[in-house]
This record gives sequence, C-alpha cells and structure tokens, in this order.
Amino acid sequence: MKKAFSILASVVSLAAATPRPAVHDYVIRQPRAAASTDCIPENFTVSNFFAAGSNSTSLDEAYFSYLDPHTGLTTTCELNSTSVDLSAEGSAYANYACDDSLLKFQWGYDEDAGGFLLGVAETICNGTYSTSDSWIPDLICQNCTSGLGVECKLPGNDSYTADFSGIPQPVPA
Repeated sequence: MKKAFSILASVVSLAAATPRPAVHDYVIRQPRAAASTDCIPENFTVSNFFAAGSNSTSLDEAYFSYLDPHTGLTTTCELNSTSVDLSAEGSAYANYACDDSLLKFQWGYDEDAGGFLLGVAETICNGTYSTSDSWIPDLICQNCTSGLGVECKLPGNDSYTADFSGIPQPVPA
C-alpha cells in the first residue's frame, strides 16, 4: 500500500528539501520572496479535523475542512474506504482529492516523525502553481461509541492555521 504522505508530483524531491526536524515536508524551504506574485497565498486553516481507525496507530479514515483566506478556497476533504488514489502510476505516495479539485491531501503515519502526518497541496495562480505544507496534528483519541476502534480529534476541536512553508512549484503540464 502506498504511504499517504510525501512528495506530490508538482514538488521537487526530498533530496532537495531542507525539512523541519522530524518532519518530512514536501516543499522547498526558501524565502517566499523568490516567488513573488499576487496569486500566492500566505496561510491556510484546517478545522473540524477527525480521524478514525481500528486503533490509534492505524487511522485509515480522515475528514477535515480547509480554508485559504487569500484565494477564498473553502472545501472539505475525506479519506475513507472508497477514496481513490490520484497519484501517478508507480508513485510511492498516495494523494487524495478534496471536494474542490484545487486541493489534494495526503494522510498517513510517518515513522520518522512518530505521528500521523497531514499534507495539503493547493493549486493556485489560475492552475499554474501548487503550494503545499504538512503538519502532525496533536490528536486526542478515544474508543468509538460502538466499541469498534478509535476516533481522534484535535484538542477542544481546535483548528490549525499555518503559513505555506515553501516556494510554489509549477504544476506539470
């Protein structure tokens, strides 16, 4: 099975990246000024995050809302048993669609980071660039009310806001 996080097709390899400690972002960490244009957003917010699975190390379902205040993109994203992997054939990593096709996401356990990683990639600038970021949510898990598996949420149903951390990459033709 493909890992549910990592490099998107529109972003250069990890070998060229300078990751945060213990997190394998799939973005180039350089000053944003190198890609200055009015269509590049600064930040995004993930809210209503929910994950579930058979146990806290096997969370194979995820749901969240996404907001980019710069572009106005508001959408929801869901990974479940019917989700389709959108990555290119032969890719080592799985990418999933959100309700708005301008946003794709990755979700999976990152052994190096010791937690589940959510990656988002937004197509921007009229489809010419993609910008992305990833984070490890601090989840609180409890047994499901049905007694089958666990369900996890952010503490207090918090939202997560972050700056996009790398230079936007051209979307492949």
